[in-house]
Amino acid sequence: MAKLTSEKLVEIMQPYLEPGEQVISCAYGMQQPSWGLIIPLMIVAIVPGAITQALLTKYYMAALTNRRILFFNCTSGRKIKEIIEYRPGALPPANISKGAIFAVLKVEDPRGPLRVKFHRSAIANNREQAVVIGNAFGAKLAA
Repeated sequence: MAKLTSEKLVEIMQPYLEPGEQVISCAYGMQQPSWGLIIPLMIVAIVPGAITQALLTKYYMAALTNRRILFFNCTSGRKIKEIIEYRPGALPPANISKGAIFAVLKVEDPRGPLRVKFHRSAIANNREQAVVIGNAFGAKLAA
């Protein structure tokens, strides 16, 4: 698989954008299962923990466009499974934290909370782009 870039993300998202809609910022992240589930399984045996981790990890491509904020739930091979859309005027509360390795965006969606981690090495400026997307929600920056 070729190295992931912002341009590649936009190319994958393009068929799902409205006519004239343009991507301002995009990032690639994941939602991992709780360590409270993974650690006990790893203690029992490494294989069940590793399998659970692999099966329950969700991958997301996030985009801030000139019209909306989108989260594309996708496979690790970046095939779109689901699109979560937020429009201005109907944005749920959100928080963003930026650490040394990850930026974590937490969206308090009434349909179910969304917590996506954006790793610094996924694509160039991935954490910074995630912060831009989080700021579009009016997110509070946590330490």
